[in-house]
Amino acid sequence: MENCKDYGWDYLLRFKDGSILSIAEEYEAIPEKGKIGKAE
Repeated sequence: MENCKDYGWDYLLRFKDGSILSIAEEYEAIPEKGKIGKAE
């Protein structure tokens, strides 16, 4: 992700549901999820 930031590239992270439970829990806690826009 640092390389993307350094080059000004946009990126999208994706994970398979159920593969890493801690990431799924953190994702569900993000209030902005599903909104269109640029995350910083």
